[in-house]
Amino acid sequence: MFSNMFSGGRFFRISRRLAPVALAVLATSGMTDPGVAAVPTTNVFPVQGHDASDCSDSFGDPRSDGRTHQGNDCFAPTGTPVLAVESGVVSAADNTNSHTCGSTSGDLGGITLWLTGDSGTAYYYAHHYRNAVTVAGTRVARGQVIAYVGTTGNACSTSPHLHFEIHPGGRGSPAIDPYPYLRQWTTSGTPPALPRRPLCNPVTGDWDGDGDSTLGMACKNGHGMSWSLMNINAGGSPQIVGGYGNSDYCVPITGDWDGNGTVTVGNACRNGHGMAFSLINGYSGSPSYPVFGFGNSDYCWPVTGDWDGNGTDTIGVACKSGHGLTWSLMNGHTGGTPQITGGYGNSDYCRPITGDWNGDGRDTIGVACKNGTGISWSLINGFSGSPSYPVFGFGNSDLCRPVTGDWNNDRIDTIGVACKNGHGVTWSMMNFHSGGTPQITAGYGNSDTYQPTGGWAGPAWPNWPTSF
Repeated sequence: MFSNMFSGGRFFRISRRLAPVALAVLATSGMTDPGVAAVPTTNVFPVQGHDASDCSDSFGDPRSDGRTHQGNDCFAPTGTPVLAVESGVVSAADNTNSHTCGSTSGDLGGITLWLTGDSGTAYYYAHHYRNAVTVAGTRVARGQVIAYVGTTGNACSTSPHLHFEIHPGGRGSPAIDPYPYLRQWTTSGTPPALPRRPLCNPVTGDWDGDGDSTLGMACKNGHGMSWSLMNINAGGSPQIVGGYGNSDYCVPITGDWDGNGTVTVGNACRNGHGMAFSLINGYSGSPSYPVFGFGNSDYCWPVTGDWDGNGTDTIGVACKSGHGLTWSLMNGHTGGTPQITGGYGNSDYCRPITGDWNGDGRDTIGVACKNGTGISWSLINGFSGSPSYPVFGFGNSDLCRPVTGDWNNDRIDTIGVACKNGHGVTWSMMNFHSGGTPQITAGYGNSDTYQPTGGWAGPAWPNWPTSF
């Protein structure tokens, strides 16, 4: 009777009410049908800290192009660990998201894994943020982290989730409804806590229009964001204070939005899977331009700069693309098709930075990369290709965040770091594209962190610095 449920590619959905009874019969009947009996009832649940109540019982539901849903979707925050349900071998690993959102091109699963368990049952995992096990043939233990929940593939317009399938006859065999098994499998661990976030983020800009970049802090203030900015690279009372933005879902950005020579503030905010930009020609009040959307908040960091040398700063995004970084930059305060695109840097260990490295009036790009406990800097006078200067080291990647600016008013942007020092922040800036003893040092700001319960603070890469 039970073997006919799955014959000829026909899928029988066991109702939620009858699932425990049916599973009990299967588990105790001693049946040898590989289409059912091969699936262990002692597996661990595939998403850490979650259970079947977080999953859709949607096996067999219709999908686009005449397809039917071949698994269940288990919803969890982006980055939640995905586990090997049983010990076995990762038989395939697709570590690249080839799908274009809104199209039918590429693999609909995005970043995926196949796990072949010791029982002979194969399990398909899809839509990962990234794979923790990236090499096919790797043996894994029951409960081992093999991936992280995400929104790749055609999940790009949905909430983050794991698409999970069971193929009792191995890869290439028909899928069966996972839901009765998901209800039975043991939950492992508790949902991981969101990483602590800094109360304040270091920012730099020419706040008074005198040609020098100076320091400042954008700090969480309830659900809002308060700005405290200095007109000199020193500690003390801020010359400029303001309130602008939301600290739950936004990260601070700065730029000379109107080309008057004075840098002001803005926000890049998570909006679903997209990013909304809000810019103001001041430090408090309402946006000076219509809020607009550009970029993906799951994989992209916001960047700002004067890309075309017209004296006005605009926005862009640097996005994770495999292990690399893809840059998409706009020459106006709008969304749409980027005027400049490029590829430069490593997204696993590097943070995107921007600046006018050669003083030609046009901002270009670079990366500040974790190198052991240090930071390696790689700058280019363009948007793709090889570094324009020798790569150099400066700063501590465990305690410091990279910053850039024209510290000495020579019209050339250089680098610096804002580092945790007790509860405070120590700033160290270089006037050259090299390491060594900093020409400028100052103490200003608060480096304490807080434990969030939700919200957004940029994408989950790279995962440093950890202390500040």
